[in-house]
Amino acid sequence: MEKNYEQRLNRYHLTEAQQEKYAGSYNRTHAARTQAKEDLNKMAQRISFAGFVKGKKKLALTDNEIRKGNAALCLVPVEVSTNLMNVRSLADARPAPQLRSLGLITVYEPAAVDEKPHLTALDVLAQIPAEFADQVSAFCLRLEDKFELNGYNLVAQAYEYKVELFAQ
Repeated sequence: MEKNYEQRLNRYHLTEAQQEKYAGSYNRTHAARTQAKEDLNKMAQRISFAGFVKGKKKLALTDNEIRKGNAALCLVPVEVSTNLMNVRSLADARPAPQLRSLGLITVYEPAAVDEKPHLTALDVLAQIPAEFADQVSAFCLRLEDKFELNGYNLVAQAYEYKVELFAQ
C-alpha cells in the first residue's frame, strides 16, 4: 500500500476492521489498474452491461427508481470506455435472458477530472473478484439514491459503486 494512502487512513482514526476494509479496497483498485487491457477486453466479449430499463426511454440506476416503475432487466450494448452513468441510447437494449444474481460487489473509482462520477465497463470488469470471474455473464449498477452526493467515499477518495453480478 502506498505510504500517502496509509498516512491518510491514520488521520481518520479508523478501527482495525475499517483499516482492513480500506487497505483491501486500495489493493483491489491498484490491482485493477495493472490488469492487462487484452484480458479485460476478452472479459468484455462475454460479460454484458445490463440495466433496468423503463419503457426503452430511461435507464434506472438507483434501487428507488427500479422499485418505483415497471423496469425490465435488459442487456444494453455499450462500448467498454462509455461512462455507464451517462448511457442515453437505449434503442439497442434487448430483454435479458433468465439471469440469476451472484450478489453485489463494491467497485471503487476515483473521481474524474471534472469530479463527476465516471465508471466504464472496463473499470467494473477489472474489479470483479476472481472467484466470480468465470461465472459472470452480465452486471448492472445498483446505486443508492442521490448517488452524486452520497456515493463519494471521503476516506478512499473515490466513488463507491454497488454493482450486481449475474450468471446465466
